[in-house]
Amino acid sequence: MDVSYRNNLLGLAALNWVLLVSQPTRRSMLNTQEERVLKKDPTVKLPPQAVRHPQGTIYKVYFFIAISAWFNEIFLNNLYRQDYDLTSRQINYLTLTSLVTSGLSSLFVGALADKYGRKSTNVLFSGCYGASVCLAMIPELPALYAGRVLGGFATAIVFSVMDSWIVFDFFARKLIHQGCDLYRTFGTLAVINAFAAVACSVIGDRLVWATGSNKAPFIVSWLVMWQAMQALWSKFKEVYGASATDDREMIKNTPSVIKVFKRPYMWALTLAITVFEGSALLFAFSAAPVLKSVHKSSRELPLTYVFACIMASALVGSLSFNIVMVRRKLRFSRLLTGILVLSNFVFFKLSRPKTERGTFWLSCLFGLLIGLYYPCISTLKARLIEEGVRATVYSLMRAPAYLFVVTQLILNSEAASTSKIFSISSMGFTAAFAAVWIISFNKKIP
Repeated sequence: MDVSYRNNLLGLAALNWVLLVSQPTRRSMLNTQEERVLKKDPTVKLPPQAVRHPQGTIYKVYFFIAISAWFNEIFLNNLYRQDYDLTSRQINYLTLTSLVTSGLSSLFVGALADKYGRKSTNVLFSGCYGASVCLAMIPELPALYAGRVLGGFATAIVFSVMDSWIVFDFFARKLIHQGCDLYRTFGTLAVINAFAAVACSVIGDRLVWATGSNKAPFIVSWLVMWQAMQALWSKFKEVYGASATDDREMIKNTPSVIKVFKRPYMWALTLAITVFEGSALLFAFSAAPVLKSVHKSSRELPLTYVFACIMASALVGSLSFNIVMVRRKLRFSRLLTGILVLSNFVFFKLSRPKTERGTFWLSCLFGLLIGLYYPCISTLKARLIEEGVRATVYSLMRAPAYLFVVTQLILNSEAASTSKIFSISSMGFTAAFAAVWIISFNKKIP
């Protein structure tokens, strides 16, 4: 079966290559814009096209962050089990500590960023995450718990403040006139994240094999995060929300957070975020156990290749997103509805696994949906939430996802409860689909 998983990964890699060379580019978008301008006025003089991509620095920093995060996340449990001999109960407590910290931090990190600066908060993220990686390499429980607290706090920041800074930068520099588009920005970020996950799983596995220690990926993780921290500090511009700005126009056009959440579509989107992103976290914990439950071979399940295949499927989803949405024939809210319906199907089937092959491809299908979901929901949030409270609202929208995950993990802590986790998530997807489907009839929603 190892050969089969390896061949599956090669096949997915080939598909990704085809999708990569088919991607819409900034230069092609610029050429289209110029053709339209010249068609209206052939005498107009157009400025020369910039050689460097205007978002190149952002993509570079995001790549560093993704590499650092995936080296940490992929090999953390192996470090605990194989190097430190921690019990499953101890690992579960450490995991819950990180999730609870992320949930609690999500209640205030957005407001913190809007008041004291999104750039400063992103720098704080990189410092906290780097410290958490260092603490993970100390085989003492107090250090490990401290590392999970810092890691949970950093995770809450990166899922809200980083996106809000990127959206501000896009609109502030009017990148739409430079051949960029917000949906392609988030699609590219999703591609970077998925590629980093696949690369880290394969390279990290080789690092562990070469050094004989699961600490090797963590050393690389810290070094890469240090590079990200330097770039964040030197390349990013400080951005504030309405609570700390002198921009009267922003203050005038920014509603209160309470008014934002009174909008019906905000409840639907928050429910979708809660269920999908919460289920994605639960999937990370449950995918291996459910695959092992239907694994009949005497050989050990090659989890590194399984994970790489799932994330390669996410890469397929992200690359497909850019190709599909460039034609503007499908609204983002309708795409989100389809993603939730298919996720419901996947989790319903995974709650009743039958064969290893079927379970594996269902897992890959959910990976593909993850690749579609993140650029889709990020674009929707960017279009619907005002700049002055963007980071605050982003972080509050994600907070319930951690409650969803922690509750399920506590109530279904036994290995035999994996099917119950998938069943509950499936019911959640049904509710989220219904809510998003209803708001998708509002033509004002992209």
